Amino acid sequence: MASSSSATQSILAFGLEMEFLIRPNARMTSTLIKQGWDAGVKPNNKDEQRKTTNRAIMHRAIAGSLRAAGVPAGLNTQNFKEWTVVDERSLDEVGDYWRVELVSRTMFTVEIWQYEVDQVFRGLLADWDIRLTTGCSMHVHVSTGITQETRYTMDQIRRIMKGIALFDDAITKIMPAYRKNNEWAMSNFQGREAPARLKQLYAAVPTHTWAPLFERFDKVKMKQMVFLELGQSRYMSWNFSNLNAQCGTVEFRRPPAVGSAPEAKHWAGVTLGFVSQALITDYTPYKSSKQYPPVISLSRFVNDGINRLGRTCQGAVNNAALVENRSAAAPHTAAELQAIARKKAEKNSRGSPFVEKANSRPNTPVSRDSSPEAMSNASNGSGKSRKKHRWF
Repeated sequence: MASSSSATQSILAFGLEMEFLIRPNARMTSTLIKQGWDAGVKPNNKDEQRKTTNRAIMHRAIAGSLRAAGVPAGLNTQNFKEWTVVDERSLDEVGDYWRVELVSRTMFTVEIWQYEVDQVFRGLLADWDIRLTTGCSMHVHVSTGITQETRYTMDQIRRIMKGIALFDDAITKIMPAYRKNNEWAMSNFQGREAPARLKQLYAAVPTHTWAPLFERFDKVKMKQMVFLELGQSRYMSWNFSNLNAQCGTVEFRRPPAVGSAPEAKHWAGVTLGFVSQALITDYTPYKSSKQYPPVISLSRFVNDGINRLGRTCQGAVNNAALVENRSAAAPHTAAELQAIARKKAEKNSRGSPFVEKANSRPNTPVSRDSSPEAMSNASNGSGKSRKKHRWF
């Protein structure tokens, strides 16, 4: 097990992006028809205008389902204080199931965030049927920043880089077949678009130890160089392209699609626990190792990180699911690769919906009631806040 430094990090800010195919249940269908929904128009209909009208009505209704469950929700991607319903055009629709993505508000680990995720799915599943395909996935954005001044430091970034290298093999092993070698979330060290030098250093660990790879990371001195070092693609398992944006997040793109609150909380917890522990780990003991740590070591790493984040994160990770998935990686066909290339080209012009939302935060202090410190004090029953904070 990696040793930990004396540094502490008790609060993380984060956001979720969850992709689904969705259709209204019988009760919701009746409601939609009254609002102008055309039940005869399916996703494969060639009339784009009628489909656009249906999507708009459906998105408003999904936001309404969340609000009915007590979750702030809308359609405005510029509002970082509420969940947003957006169209995810990279998803292939099936039958009468329509593509959609839910983007969370900016949340903090000191909040009762697990209850909020429970309520999201309670509202969603009350009115809608969910279908998950291999094109669907979940992404988790994480930042240390409670203020503009406390985004990731370079020391913290290097620790995360070492952590994702150390556990890359184990992370691949816990994924289902369609996420092990997925073009939308490739391994940073073994994937097709991973930099050749990193591939070489990673593959050479059984011969030359972790030292050469870790020493290469130690030479990265500026945030602007991190994305270049890790391959200049946002479609990696861990995406560092937003470090210099206002949101300042690292994004974990590997998680599979989720259709329930426990699944969503699990992958959020795995990500938060991993980052939490990576930030305080001293990787010196690993430099002389010639082994890729097994899944059980990853499980301990994640759970140690979750324990550091406090009671609001307890129970998020399902340890029964944090085990090796022995299914073989599902390869993409040539036709699928061509389609994905087209979708990536189109998607590159849009960027991440959570990043767009997070970047909309004003550079002014938030009120004391909504600051992370106030949230932490509220969860501890103190009800006091000593100073104002900026959004991360």
